Amino acid sequence: MLRAAATSGFALVVSAWNFSVAGQLAGSPLGCRAASVLEGAEHLIRESPAQPDPVVPGLLPGPGEDLDVMLIAFAAWDPGRLGRRGQVLGPGQLRLDARGAALMAETIGVNLPDAAIRGGLSVTGGAAGALRAAFSASTVVGRAAFGAALAGAAGPGDLLTRLVRGMLARAREETRAALAGALRLGVWHRDLGAVLGHGPAGRDEPWWLELADGWRQLIPAWRAPLRSLEIAAALDPASLTVLADHLARRGAADIALDLYLEAGQTRRALDAAATLAGDLARGGCWSAITQLAQDMTAGHHPGRPRGQDAQPEATSMRFSSLA
Repeated sequence: MLRAAATSGFALVVSAWNFSVAGQLAGSPLGCRAASVLEGAEHLIRESPAQPDPVVPGLLPGPGEDLDVMLIAFAAWDPGRLGRRGQVLGPGQLRLDARGAALMAETIGVNLPDAAIRGGLSVTGGAAGALRAAFSASTVVGRAAFGAALAGAAGPGDLLTRLVRGMLARAREETRAALAGALRLGVWHRDLGAVLGHGPAGRDEPWWLELADGWRQLIPAWRAPLRSLEIAAALDPASLTVLADHLARRGAADIALDLYLEAGQTRRALDAAATLAGDLARGGCWSAITQLAQDMTAGHHPGRPRGQDAQPEATSMRFSSLA
């Protein structure tokens, strides 16, 4: 694709979730201006033996090459990790102005009056993720409810929570189950819903970023509001056990373990832990084995799904072969 774009004189943007593929792109002669956009860069952490740190040698192109690399992370980055050739842009540099907010509404196909766009910009402080989520929610709750949420919101989190409450009131059972699962796993797949006896969640709902092969990622802006409204309770222990059994049969013992513990299935959790410990030992991941033993000793903390802080990048890469 890159070479074809070069012969046509086009710049090409490649969006990737696989960091090994990104490294191959960075080391390939392109012959054209191109950009590689990598989401989920917060998972390039120092403790991970599978990923380079600092990231410059593994992901960034050599001097003079025609490739720009944009790393998108949902956590603050130390600017030193990018070396002298990288630049970190924080929330202050990434906030939208009035023109950007109007363009965002137009881009996602939302028809809102100027006053509503200005109101959204004011409440969110121009934070692009919160603003996009709020605008997309307006298509579900309607203009009147959106205006009421804007008028009463004390800040971006409060605004999104009000909108989530309105959308959940209209959501079907399969959507609520998918959201509860995605809060724990970071992503969702129609086959996981089928295992629970549900049909597919609606494709036009504003909760999701569509991935490949039927996978969907929960848009990060919705995580905190959904947790605050306890949507995780939409999956009871019996459903969690069914879901964990399905994942364990497909080799995802690490993810099944969390679900078993939350469901109170101690025997199944021990079986998953034994499988996982064997895999970690064969890979020489002794620190991970120690952590696993500590987790099993500590057990489950009631009231908090163990997997609820799972990040979409790590989970979607782990699940890519399980559909």
